Amino acid sequence: GVQVASADPDAKFYNSFRQGVTVEGSEEQRLFDALVGGESVDFDTVYNMAKIKPSKPITQMTVEEVQAWQKSNIDAGSVSTAAGRFQIISPNMQYLLDKNIIKKDDVFDKETQMKAYEGLLEKRGYSDFKEDINKATTEKEKQKVAEDFLVKLAKEYASVPIPRDMTIKRKGKIVKLKKGDSYYEGMAGNTTKNNPKSVEDYLKILKDFSRTGTDI
Repeated sequence: GVQVASADPDAKFYNSFRQGVTVEGSEEQRLFDALVGGESVDFDTVYNMAKIKPSKPITQMTVEEVQAWQKSNIDAGSVSTAAGRFQIISPNMQYLLDKNIIKKDDVFDKETQMKAYEGLLEKRGYSDFKEDINKATTEKEKQKVAEDFLVKLAKEYASVPIPRDMTIKRKGKIVKLKKGDSYYEGMAGNTTKNNPKSVEDYLKILKDFSRTGTDI
């Protein structure tokens, strides 16, 4: 039989990510779209100001080759080494390797990048979040769980806005951030300004997880 192309070319990756239980428009997929929307256009995206361009599309490179490209950029003085759909920076690439989530000889294609996405979400406490949001009974509790997780996501994804004003220490300096800023506002050109999604959009998606039950 002829294979009919799916309207959503990424559908099978969402499905593998959810072990086949993702439904169109699910919270998982909406979170994925919201996190990725402000980060990149496709799986071959690299930091646009990188001093050294990859020798070929990164989805055709092994993880080891991508790492070598990242290292050469750091050596050349690039301010960022973000690679792929989720703009994975070199320390995160190393974390994923150390945890055996991806391997050095894996091709850095969609499948490997989806594994990386799952691994980095988990690093930020994704399973705990899903459990906590389902345990939360009041709107106030849900709001707090959603906000706390959004802060963690903002630490992972520079284009994701923080849900409240924050004062943080960065390189020994006190930095005041406003609700809606990137956690990395102003570093390496990071900002949330190109992200069509607002704090409220993210919180709504996160709070919606409480409806899905933990058995999914």
